[in-house]
Amino acid sequence: MKHKKKNLKGYELFKYAKKIIPGGSQLFGKRAELYAPGLWPSYYKKAKGCEVTDLNNKKYLDFTMVGTGTSVLGYANKTVNKSIQKSIDNGSISTLNNKEEVDLAELLVDLHPKMEMVRYARSGGEILSIAIRIARAYTGRDKVAICGYHGWHDWYISANLKNPNNLNNHLLAGIGSSGVPSLMKGLTTPFEFNEIESLEKILKKDPKRYAAVIIEPFRDNGPKKGYLEAVKSVAKKYGAVLIFDEITSGFRETLGGMYKNTKVIPDMVTFGKAISNGIPMSAVLGRRKIMKSFTSTFVSSTYWGDRTGPAAAIATINFMKKNNVGKQVKKKGLDLKKIIYEAALKSKLDITISGMPSLLSYRLNVPNWPLALTYIIISMLKKGILSNDRIYSNFSHSPKHIRKFKLAINQTFKELSKKIKDKNLKDSVPLGVKKMGFDKVLK
Repeated sequence: MKHKKKNLKGYELFKYAKKIIPGGSQLFGKRAELYAPGLWPSYYKKAKGCEVTDLNNKKYLDFTMVGTGTSVLGYANKTVNKSIQKSIDNGSISTLNNKEEVDLAELLVDLHPKMEMVRYARSGGEILSIAIRIARAYTGRDKVAICGYHGWHDWYISANLKNPNNLNNHLLAGIGSSGVPSLMKGLTTPFEFNEIESLEKILKKDPKRYAAVIIEPFRDNGPKKGYLEAVKSVAKKYGAVLIFDEITSGFRETLGGMYKNTKVIPDMVTFGKAISNGIPMSAVLGRRKIMKSFTSTFVSSTYWGDRTGPAAAIATINFMKKNNVGKQVKKKGLDLKKIIYEAALKSKLDITISGMPSLLSYRLNVPNWPLALTYIIISMLKKGILSNDRIYSNFSHSPKHIRKFKLAINQTFKELSKKIKDKNLKDSVPLGVKKMGFDKVLK
């Protein structure tokens, strides 16, 4: 090979990786430029509970999204790992089907009584594409109204063909649509969260062509009173299938979808991430008359028949049920929210915190937020903590871990406040400011 790594580690290994892996990593959100350029550890050797060990054997407590929101029980949960290992030892794939996919379907239907049938994939983007295919097959229509982040597939990113800024409030600013067929222009239209007029205006303009209305119902600050009821009513009025995307929100504060806390039942709901605690797995549940349309179209993939995904999901859900995980994760999230708010208050920093307790994000209202956030990330790294502006509470965050986070964030905010006041913050960020937005990362 022309390029060969020579015992590179951390950020240097990431820089090398970009020469042979486009973008450097398999997930956009794991690009080092999104954290602390030049300093982010980038690679791990071991992850257990909420502790991550990098290639230099340095240990960090993870107070980010913990595996991009996948490992709500903590990394390498013993109970889940035992189930996975058993499924591997007995053959993770075969010419025949695995029984676990039937067992998981029964479990999911029991948790969501109005949902009658289930299909699987192995990632959130895949299962959302399946849900859209089913909705289109059922209705015979082709347009989709979207609200929130729903993956990378053509059907979703095509929203930016008509206007390159369409997804700015749903995904990241500057997301490109290169490679998406121009013929898909106009098939996907975004509407604004908590603004029912925004949705009605879209459907009314083309009342007989919308196959689906898909929305992340529980992200950021959640729905206003009566909003989800109105979304369901409008979708029904125009004959569109209502899909709740709970890839991120599901199986955290509730055993199943967050929508269960409301009286609104969608036609379909999707799950991923936390459902199987870090093992690839996703599912779409729906009403029988809609889900049966699946058989009229072709959607199939070899590794969807893998045994480890359903085995991990069953073990994860049963562990959640037995240990009342949702209640604990929510409580820890509320504790973290209070810690962050009070730390900012003590340091005289104006802060905005959003998100449900298990999916917190914050922003300090300072003159240069990207610079300030980069400083926070660097400061927390020095204190042995992986941190960012998104903090997902985790079952494995112990009282001791939370106390360490509290001490670190208080010290960091205090130092940051002084540097802003003294106008020397930039001196403490020597290797560059973190990138904000898709287009900025590419530059």
